[in-house]
Amino acid sequence: MTWQEKAHKRANAVKIGSRFKLVEGDNTFRIVPNRSAVLTFKKIKNWRKACAGFPPFIEFLAHRDVGPDKKFIRSGRDVDGDGECWLTDVLIPRLEKSSSKSDKSVARAMAPQEQYIVQVAWLDREGNWQGPGFFYVPAPLRPAIMELLGNLKGRQYDHPKKGKNMTINRTGTGMRDTKYGTLILDEDASEVPKEILRKVKAFSEVAPEYSELTQQEAWGDDLPDVDEDVENDGDTGYDEEEEEVEVSPPKRKRKKRKPEEEEEEEEEEEEEEEEEEEEEEEEESEDDDTEDEGMDDLGDEEEEEEEEEEPPPPKKKPRKKVAAKATKKKKRTKKTAKKTAEPSYEDDDIPF
Repeated sequence: MTWQEKAHKRANAVKIGSRFKLVEGDNTFRIVPNRSAVLTFKKIKNWRKACAGFPPFIEFLAHRDVGPDKKFIRSGRDVDGDGECWLTDVLIPRLEKSSSKSDKSVARAMAPQEQYIVQVAWLDREGNWQGPGFFYVPAPLRPAIMELLGNLKGRQYDHPKKGKNMTINRTGTGMRDTKYGTLILDEDASEVPKEILRKVKAFSEVAPEYSELTQQEAWGDDLPDVDEDVENDGDTGYDEEEEEVEVSPPKRKRKKRKPEEEEEEEEEEEEEEEEEEEEEEEEESEDDDTEDEGMDDLGDEEEEEEEEEEPPPPKKKPRKKVAAKATKKKKRTKKTAKKTAEPSYEDDDIPF
């Protein structure tokens, strides 16, 4: 190989980097095992068992065009939407609520997108194996590749010796005119070169673990103006809910309990008055025994007439009952005053 050929080969490798991209025409590649499977094989010397323990792909959500450097950053949420993510939960909603059209456009560009990545080796135009490289599988091709890797018939397409090569034809170069052909498998299995297996990398190089701080640093200090408004709106709503919970119930309780407390006080007053009346009646009966029988009869008749004229009110109206008893009490005190005063004028035995 001349130095010109070596330079050309090196230029292609630098241009491609650690990623594999489909070009126009036929693209033949091979899915290689997970790096953890390669390390396990060195211990157990069994590719089937080693590959069975680690998936040859990674699936996650990611944000594109984050911050001034347009960074590609992993989301904190998984493909099922579970988890927490600063961009998804905090920044993007604020940009969407902004009155600025540019902020809303940025929010749409940073919306989380599903990513499906495998690591592959591929054949170049001269028929030589290259790689390995990470292959961000386009959305139209994902179902076919996912079905192959997740088959339940026992075939392992990431097996370095028993796996098969895959070929896909691409036409077009733009987002609108690009089309992909059907995924075609080789009939016979083939072996992946050992020098490529030695260079297999971990998925963490392209999909590091989620970090809120990393997302904030990628975005920068230029937060949207709507940030403070959203926070104030949220705080106000939260305070209003707290006021309703803390203030309203006591007011309802006072309205309901106040009549009950008044009824209890009125009942206690009624009981005290009835006890006083009973004591007075007992005293009156003792005094009446010493008086004239005619006066006792008259007093009884007056009591009966008074009771007939003013019957006790029903129990449901405690206030009227208390008023009736109060008038009865006043009349009884007047009657008692008459009884005690009359003998002093009719007694003939008083010495002059």
